[in-house]
Amino acid sequence: MSKTLGQKLRRTKGFSLIELLIVIVISMTLLSLVVYKIQQNVLTFTADAVVSQLISSSFDARYHALLGTKELAKCSFNINNAVKYAGITISTNAPASICEKTTSCPNQQTLCISGETFCYVGANEIIFQPFTGYANSNYIIFVSSENRKLGLVIYKTGTYNVIENIAGIWRYRSDLRDLYLQQKEERK
Repeated sequence: MSKTLGQKLRRTKGFSLIELLIVIVISMTLLSLVVYKIQQNVLTFTADAVVSQLISSSFDARYHALLGTKELAKCSFNINNAVKYAGITISTNAPASICEKTTSCPNQQTLCISGETFCYVGANEIIFQPFTGYANSNYIIFVSSENRKLGLVIYKTGTYNVIENIAGIWRYRSDLRDLYLQQKEERK
């Protein structure tokens, strides 16, 4: 019996059950790897994101102080209440740094930032004064991850700056930008 061309095409058109199962197993394996990587990225925040969150929280406390809010809880910021992030350490303990220019800071800690001694208090709670928004002292909150070391400097005036430790030297972000631009010009 001779088979027609249509009968031959119908038989060769589909996939066998084994072929379909192999494709499904490979697809599910690849999908599980992608989901695992995405989940890691969602749970692991960068040090920059943590510093931004700390800036926002301190800004909010200072804002309430400038409004004259009498509730101390609204005019203060406590790093113990900050959200904990996987792989990120938030602390007020400074790593050692040596400055050529030293300044005496009685009852305060010191950190060398961009070659200058900076005096600050290592406290977990920062309180902003009503109506002025001033803090009681200078403060630094350190944010460390596996590959980044940042700091949020909060001045007595209530303003802030971000510092970064590169090759063991703490520098203000603005100094790093200027250094980068200078190096870029030298390469030309």
